[in-house]
Parts: sequence; C-alpha cells; structure tokens
Amino acid sequence: MRIATFNVKDLFPARRPEHAPIVAKKLERLASDIRSARPDLLALQEIGDVALLEGVAELLVDGRGAPIYTVVPGAPDERGIGNAIFVAKKLTLRATRVHSCDVLPFPVFSEGDPRPFTMPLRRAVVEAEVDGPFGPISLFCLHLKSNLPVKLKRAFDDAPFTSSRERAEGSVRALVLRTAEALFVRQLADARISAGGDVVVAGDMNDVDASVPVRTLKGDGDDRLVTVADRFPEHRRYSVIHRGGPMLIDHLLVSTRLVPALRSANVENTQLRDHGPFVREAAPSEDSDHALVWADLAT
Repeated sequence: MRIATFNVKDLFPARRPEHAPIVAKKLERLASDIRSARPDLLALQEIGDVALLEGVAELLVDGRGAPIYTVVPGAPDERGIGNAIFVAKKLTLRATRVHSCDVLPFPVFSEGDPRPFTMPLRRAVVEAEVDGPFGPISLFCLHLKSNLPVKLKRAFDDAPFTSSRERAEGSVRALVLRTAEALFVRQLADARISAGGDVVVAGDMNDVDASVPVRTLKGDGDDRLVTVADRFPEHRRYSVIHRGGPMLIDHLLVSTRLVPALRSANVENTQLRDHGPFVREAAPSEDSDHALVWADLAT
C-alpha cells in the first residue's frame, strides 16, 4: 500500500480565457505525476475546484478505461480552497468523514479560565478509512496555517503592521493558529488509535519536523505518530524550495503499529523549482511548488 501527500498548488478554474490552456496542461501534469507515483491513498491540498479534481481522476484509468480512484472531497475555506483524498478502488473503503468546527479549542492555564482565543478551523480535515495491514487505517488529510504573519482583526478591517513588534505578534498569531489546528487533528488521531485502529496524518504542515505544530501532531507516548522522513534518501529530504532554500514541510506521520510495515519512502522533487513570492494576479502554473511525498507499507 503506497500512501502519499501532494499540495497541487491552486487548482482553480481559469480566471481569464488565455489561462484555460495552462489549466488544461496543469490537469495533465497532475495526472502524470500521480500516475508515475502510483499511490493507493493520496492526500491532496489546495483544491479550489472539485470538478477540476474529478477531471484529474478521469485521466487516471486502468487498462479497461475504468477510473482508478474514488474522489473524497472536503469543504473549502473562505478562499475556496480545500483538501481531498484519492482512494484507489482496489482498496476496501470503510468510511469517509469531513471534520470541521466553529471554534478551535486551545489550552488554558487554570481550570475555569475562559478560552483565550476564538479561532475557527480554516480548512476542513478529510478522513478516509480503509482496510490496512493490521486492521482499519485512517488517513487524515490536512493543510495547516502558513507562517505568514496574521494581522490584528478590527471591526471593519485588519490593523496594518507598523513595527517589528507588531510583525512579530503576527507571527505568533500564525503559530498559535497552526498549533491549534494540529491539536484538533491530534484529538482525531487519538480517537482512532484508542479504538484500535491505525492512523496516517498527511499533508502540508507549513512547518518542519522539529516545529511545535508537527511535534504536537506526533505526540510522545505509546499513541505517538512517527515521521517517515528518515526513510527518504538524504539528498531528497525537502518538499519545497523557498527563497532558494530547500525545506521539508509536507509530512507523512504514521502510528507506531505501522512502523514495522514501512518499507520505503521518497520525495519526488527532481523537477521542483522555486516559484517565488505569491502574486495574486499572476497566471496559473502548470507545476506545483510542492513535491509529492510517498511511503510504502507492506500488506
């Protein structure tokens, strides 16, 4: 069983007529990348249009022309971006779930303290439960908050940054949001593990393995999750190139019972390039600014 994660970067319909051929090539490029990696379970991020994602799935067929994957979409955020999972039809799909909440819980210091923040879950977490090597296995697909500073919200606008202190506060807000999202997913993983199932948490974590959000997801007890990154070849241990520097921010974390079943893992980053800073009105790109990451489990 091959499990993978892939941030496909802004899978949206063409905003202008001249962009339509680029979007068509993007679908073909995504299908080619997925076909080459051959995942059985694939967590997908930055899905801006489910119909386009289904178009990618229609390009992935077996020798008889039948679709290979079932598409499991999630609910989009306020920008129209969501998560999704491809489940190979050869697997036994037990259940699909989409997890969301109006207010993310965050730890307090003393019993009875009011909740310190009001934070909605930005992007719903998608879950697909299938038969795994030792019983049911749940794949959770998530996309944590980026590390871009978050401005102070006011009644009618957001306060601009006017000093280093205010920009630093914005970075702390981003970290708190990312960690709160990680806590939410950790609770979901705990529920599946305590029920006797296995778990894989996959997606764009927007942070490195040693960060607080990723460590929150991993945990530290018998119910901990283990990164597959040490199975990557050393020269492949990055999934994005940001400002010229390689970073591994797309992760696959597996429950401890799955660790003996791990056989190999890799990051398909040979054609990865730095896309530069985000430009809102820029034309879409055929390629993603993230690499597909995969791991194999013996079944």
